[in-house]
Amino acid sequence: MFRFNRLVCVLLVGTCVGIAFAAAVKIKAFTPAGVNGEAENPNCDGMAILNYHPGNNATEVQVAVTDFLPDTVYGVKLEAGGFCGGFANPEAFMTNTVGNGHYHHNALYDCSEAPVITIFRWDGDPDSVWEVTEDEIRAEGSY
Repeated sequence: MFRFNRLVCVLLVGTCVGIAFAAAVKIKAFTPAGVNGEAENPNCDGMAILNYHPGNNATEVQVAVTDFLPDTVYGVKLEAGGFCGGFANPEAFMTNTVGNGHYHHNALYDCSEAPVITIFRWDGDPDSVWEVTEDEIRAEGSY
């Protein structure tokens, strides 16, 4: 019984330390953007949570958007600390029939330092994530 209690205490302390050293960053809103300053939907919004896990040097990226165009494929581009980690299909996401969507990805680096997330209309070309033009950008959010 004594060993079991000690094991439980060690696990509990380890969990608390893991949570304390993990860097979580929240982007609270996205600013609509679009062609010639005209947003596709000026009411679009969303949020993102970036949770860095130092044990495996990866950042869990979660994005949720609302009021985008329905049944449309969007890509996600992430820039953090001067590094651009662009993601394309299959990490692209499609909105549902009312224009809401979500995205989840594990980035293999720490992207919790000054992150900027860009949501853009994805044309299906995986290499296009590196060449996103202003006309393709639909929303941006930063910490």
